[in-house]
Amino acid sequence: MRESWTPIIAWNIVKYHAVKYIVDPRVPHNHKSRTKGPGSEIFDRCWGHKSRTEGPGSEIFGVGSSQGAGCAFLIWLDSLLSSLVVLPQNDEWWPSISGFLDYTHTWSIASATSIAWVVIAYLLTVASSLADVSSNINSNGQGTGSVWLWLIPIVIGWLQLSPKCDYARVRKAMENADAMAFVATDHGVVVKASDHSEMRAVSIDTDIENPSSNDEMLTPPVYNYARAISWSRSAEDVFNAFRIASNNAKLHRPVMTGATWMNSNRRNFIEPGNRKGNASEVNAYCRLPLYAVRSPWATGMFSRMFVASLLPLALQWATTGSAVIVVYLTPTVGLGCRSLGYLMYGALATVVWAMLVMSSILSHYAFSYSDRPRSPFSSTTLRLVKLASNLLRWGGKLVAIVNAIWIIAAGMLQFTDIYDNCYCNSSVLGRGVQYAYYIVELDGVDLGQTKAAWFGALALAGSVSLGFIFYMSLLTDLVPI
Repeated sequence: MRESWTPIIAWNIVKYHAVKYIVDPRVPHNHKSRTKGPGSEIFDRCWGHKSRTEGPGSEIFGVGSSQGAGCAFLIWLDSLLSSLVVLPQNDEWWPSISGFLDYTHTWSIASATSIAWVVIAYLLTVASSLADVSSNINSNGQGTGSVWLWLIPIVIGWLQLSPKCDYARVRKAMENADAMAFVATDHGVVVKASDHSEMRAVSIDTDIENPSSNDEMLTPPVYNYARAISWSRSAEDVFNAFRIASNNAKLHRPVMTGATWMNSNRRNFIEPGNRKGNASEVNAYCRLPLYAVRSPWATGMFSRMFVASLLPLALQWATTGSAVIVVYLTPTVGLGCRSLGYLMYGALATVVWAMLVMSSILSHYAFSYSDRPRSPFSSTTLRLVKLASNLLRWGGKLVAIVNAIWIIAAGMLQFTDIYDNCYCNSSVLGRGVQYAYYIVELDGVDLGQTKAAWFGALALAGSVSLGFIFYMSLLTDLVPI
């Protein structure tokens, strides 16, 4: 498996994607069913949640939680996916894959200690600054501490909600589960999938010739942005297969054409005889055509992306804005070297987010339509879309690297007093040369506004960070971990 880690890029991008999308994009919303029984269970969020009902095969675990493991493909050919959904022989496949993937990123002494140390260091810096505002007023660490404060809620959120990114473990889980998979044939005989072909209904493939994006093949959390859209589409496909099969079962329609529904004496149980048929009948039961023309976008994908972007952006600008407020309202009040540096960092980080998300949208569009019949005009359009996607991806990474270097350099300039000069301290950038002035001696200067601004900045960054952590904690009840 090709695995690459780019720490500098990660510093600027992971804040938006380590938690993936706040509203889990793997799961279609607003679909509920109370149908129970093996092979027909549909859950409020089918892809990624375990069933709490009884009966073999009723525990369906979504492979969506393995989002970080590479590229996944759903195969409709040869009734592979529909066989997993319908055939009673595959009832053990779902709880099996659930068990194999049932591992989480847990809190360790090291991670807890690291977070606690960062919090303590930040609080001590803030306390020292507020206790004596006039001491080192232009070189205190409150602004720099605030601009990095987003790391704490992001790391905590990642520990709570991160997908399965261990390629070796996910690959082994898929192989172990696939060893017990069965498939329906054209003659109605059920055989092991491994005896039928090398194709599998759900596969993690890292050797595609033309992936939608090279980033989709890489496992570190920073690359989750490249997989969210394709996995949302796959999640909805599997959900729809179960939903349609469940509806057929509720109407007492057996899989085999012309057969009579066999009622069971047990409550919430479907007789295995109702779930047998040949390949075409199994496909029809889930309404999965061999060559379906589907929308490349999952239902409500863009609205969820929009909503999911609001909280990370709020976290970004609450911490960056807090740093800007601290230095902007420090005498001499106005836009200066320090505040402009923080504004540039926040703006470039947002640009990186926009470029990479747009890149993932365009690459998914190009990949989805690449194998469909098209005119010369549409072929040219797809090539341009693919080119734009690549340029946005490369450009986003370049800007991220530059931005990471810049924010580190800005901190060094702050603490080495390089910013402590007449030009920067007089806020020439904001006030202009004509109205700029430099306060040489602070005696007699009213620092009440400055102290109030510092308290306000602390409250802004702290409250939004705590709110982010609280919201992530709420989502642990909704998203599979």
